[in-house]
Amino acid sequence: MIPKRYTRRGDDVSPPLEWGDPPEGTQSFALMVLSDPLPDGGGNWVQWILYNIPAGTRALPEGLTPDADGRLPDGSQHYRNSWGELKYGGPNPPHVSTYSYYFMLYALDTKLDLEAVEEAAREEGTLPWIGASKEVFLRAVEGHILAQGELVGKYKEQ
Repeated sequence: MIPKRYTRRGDDVSPPLEWGDPPEGTQSFALMVLSDPLPDGGGNWVQWILYNIPAGTRALPEGLTPDADGRLPDGSQHYRNSWGELKYGGPNPPHVSTYSYYFMLYALDTKLDLEAVEEAAREEGTLPWIGASKEVFLRAVEGHILAQGELVGKYKEQ
C-alpha cells in the first residue's frame, strides 16, 4: 500500500525507490509511473516520468525536488506528467475501490531526448493528443531497453 504521504491528498512527495545492478551496457535509467486506467474509459494517468537517471544510480531518495525546468542536480530530467508538471505527481484516485500504480524502471543503452521525440511525432502528426507523455516516453525507449522492472503500489482513500 502506498502511504498517504506520497499522494496528492498527503504531502505529494516522491517515494524512495531502490533497485539492483543493471545489465552491462546500461547508459541510463528511465522511470515511468502510471495509474490504473481511469474508470470513465480514459487511459492511464501519468504520475511521474524521470529519465536520464545516471547509470551508476541504484536508488532515488524520498522527496526529489527538480528545478523549474524539471532537472535534478545529477542530470536526471523530469518529463510532463498528466497534470502538465515537470515533477512527481502522487496518486489522486477517483473515490472508487483500491487503485493500482505501476512503477516501471528501464535500464537503457542510451540517454534520451524526449523533447526531440515529441517534436518529431508532432511533425509526423502521429501523437494521439497534446500532452501524450506516455506515448512519447514509450517511443523514446523503444529499441533501447536492456532490462526492465515493475513495482505495483496500491492506494485507497481511507
